[in-house]
Amino acid sequence: MQFLEAQGSAPEGFYTARLIIGATNVPDVLDVAQLQPGTLLVDDSGPHCYNHAQAVQRFEHQHDILFTEGGPLQSPQPIRSTRYLPRAAAQALPAAARAAFAYHHPHQIMGCTFSAVLSAQYTDLPPTVGMVDTADALRHYQTLRRLGFRGADLHSAQYVLSPDLIAAFRTHNS
Repeated sequence: MQFLEAQGSAPEGFYTARLIIGATNVPDVLDVAQLQPGTLLVDDSGPHCYNHAQAVQRFEHQHDILFTEGGPLQSPQPIRSTRYLPRAAAQALPAAARAAFAYHHPHQIMGCTFSAVLSAQYTDLPPTVGMVDTADALRHYQTLRRLGFRGADLHSAQYVLSPDLIAAFRTHNS
């Protein structure tokens, strides 16, 4: 495993990686065109570290990359959500930002949000700061599985990667 620091854009050597985990607040820091065929991109960034439209186009036409958001969990039961956006904020935001704020998938919750619930409910899952050790990660994972949670379907924003195209990726890159 190697960590590379980026100042504005990903360094050239970065594009030799076939598994990329994005965690930044810089949009489009990755150039989708430079990703190696067979690359898996898991992005926990906001905004995304890659150009969403370019990733979708490459996935649908070349079938040689897979990408997804890294934070969501799939809940076995629907989750209710209440959101409040002050009128002044709603008027200041572009329509796309208001739509993104209002979007709610009833079976998905961000892992970073749900981890606080787990820590409050289960004494053997204390809050963590910094790097998480393997034993803590495994306890969290086992608890999530026992509760019926799983990883969310591969998606980016509201775009869900088609199972047929995922199969084409597997065929193309095996």
